[in-house]
Amino acid sequence: MSARVSFMPLLALVLTGCATLVLPGSNRIYEERAASPASAHRSLVMSEPLDWFASESGNRYDIWLPKGTYQVQAEDSDYWYFRAPERVSLGKTKVFSKQDGRTYDGGIFISKKTNPKAYSSGAFVDYEGGRKLLLFAFDFRFTGQEGKRWHFVGE
Repeated sequence: MSARVSFMPLLALVLTGCATLVLPGSNRIYEERAASPASAHRSLVMSEPLDWFASESGNRYDIWLPKGTYQVQAEDSDYWYFRAPERVSLGKTKVFSKQDGRTYDGGIFISKKTNPKAYSSGAFVDYEGGRKLLLFAFDFRFTGQEGKRWHFVGE
């Protein structure tokens, strides 16, 4: 009987939260990276815009990435950096407050798969001195959409 009682709250949590589950801090990062101009000629095409967000300490952090063709702009030992076709928007919202937002040059980074500890993909903005600032790490919800909502062009 006790196994059944403890199973019910777990089942309720899974059924009500799985579609919008956000683990605080699980996909929001802050990492500066030095990058050089890209040697490859690749593009990443987003067939629809993307709003990626994370919740942390009562705040919601969003990045809005437009649809369109992202050109590879830079690279480092772990990532290719694909520049968005227009500026990306970053936003921060506290519960029941007005959103604070700004636009930046930035886009999507994709792992070269040379470092097993590297993030598979995520969002970045251009930072001081040509560096890239990684802000969000994407998970299977993004990578699983390759060929459906986004794809590569060129190699």
